[in-house]
Amino acid sequence: MTRWRLVGAMAFVCALVATPPAWATHFRYGHLTWQVVAGNTVEFTLQNVFRRDNSPSFNPCVNPATNTTIACTGSDGFPAPGDVIREDIGDTRLNFGDGSPTVGSPGNGGLFYVVTSVDPTNNWAFGLALDPSRLPAIDTTIQHTYVPGTYTARIDDCCRISPVVGPNAHINNPDLNYRVETQVSVGMGNSSPVSALPPIVVCLQDSVCSFLV
Repeated sequence: MTRWRLVGAMAFVCALVATPPAWATHFRYGHLTWQVVAGNTVEFTLQNVFRRDNSPSFNPCVNPATNTTIACTGSDGFPAPGDVIREDIGDTRLNFGDGSPTVGSPGNGGLFYVVTSVDPTNNWAFGLALDPSRLPAIDTTIQHTYVPGTYTARIDDCCRISPVVGPNAHINNPDLNYRVETQVSVGMGNSSPVSALPPIVVCLQDSVCSFLV
């Protein structure tokens, strides 16, 4: 039976309209959360899961101090936990939603991610975005100070995993752009919801699919 993928995240994820080249497909999961640090300063945590075997041709392992490409430490040549990768397919950038400059890696646009877990069989690498202003420190929160109000922070990027890239290929808007966003309410003493779903939840078509959030 044909299977489809449900991207598990409480952050909003939707497909956009542009159709990029199929070779660029790599996105599997996204989750953007925030909490108040002090006053009107919040810190974001951005989790993404990408196709693992894109590296080193795309999403290469890098030295965060120099932004130079280095060998990944996985025995198969692909990223392993502790490696830092640069997302350079869609050049992921964090938009704070208040008109301030978006945040990406120095000189390359795409954010750096420290890899925290991998699944070689299912071909994905889970990473946490690093704060570009703190490099080469491995800081997995990105701080921003707002004026009180409500904002939509987001990433808009390319591309969802292709339907022909197995295993765990998408048939839900494959090869298309994606958007992950969260509403930020500043000055109200609140924080975002947080989920603990696995990167991929497998559901069968035409069947009831239940999972905990």
